[in-house]
Amino acid sequence: MQARPHPKLPAMVEVLVSDTGPGIPASIRSRLFEPFVSTKASGKGTGLGLALVQRIVKTCGGYVEVVDTPGSGTAIGIGLPAATEADAKLGAMGGIIA
Repeated sequence: MQARPHPKLPAMVEVLVSDTGPGIPASIRSRLFEPFVSTKASGKGTGLGLALVQRIVKTCGGYVEVVDTPGSGTAIGIGLPAATEADAKLGAMGGIIA
C-alpha cells in the first residue's frame, strides 16, 4: 500500500493498493463494484468489499479505479480530497470532519 499527494489533482490524496495475484476474471470485471460479486470461492467471502469501499469513497468526494493485469495482479487507486488546515485543527480537537 502506498499513499501520496495525487500526481495530477493537487487537492486530492491518492492511496494505491496492489497485489501480485492472478488478476480479476474477465467475466466479472464489469461488475466489480456490485454487491455480492466476488472472485473468492463460495463461503470464503461476501463480495461486499469493493462495493462498500466505492460507496464510502464517493460519499467523501473521491473515486476508486481498478487497473487489472491478468496473470500479474490488480492495483486499486483511491483518490480522496486532502484535508484542509481547518479540517486538521478540528480533528486534533476531537471533532468530526465531514
